Amino acid sequence: MTPRPDLVTVAIGGNDVRRYDRERFTADVDALTRALPAGTFVADAPYFMHGHWEHDAQQAADILAGSARIRGLHFVPLHEALRAQGWDAMLTQFAPDWFHPNDRGHRVWADAFWRVIEPTGTVVR
Repeated sequence: MTPRPDLVTVAIGGNDVRRYDRERFTADVDALTRALPAGTFVADAPYFMHGHWEHDAQQAADILAGSARIRGLHFVPLHEALRAQGWDAMLTQFAPDWFHPNDRGHRVWADAFWRVIEPTGTVVR
């Protein structure tokens, strides 16, 4: 018997935005969401704050959200949770590489997931 996880979360897309190709991204997301087990929690792409990267990130976020919803997976609005942090987050929630989240940034990500996970009763405290 193959063990099944109690909880599956997916947060992807940030690295894809740096070299964004809409068609490839859509195909990859569709393949991924088709393969995920029922009950998976899927976040959209992170917020990029500025420039063409934010335009691409918003498109990627929309693709992830749509694919998760079509497959009946739980959607986690990470993009909006990060946008709500405002520009100050650039100074307080990013690692020295100015790309990856630091501990504070990861807390925002975790809270975005938790707001969707907790009401489902998937995880019991």
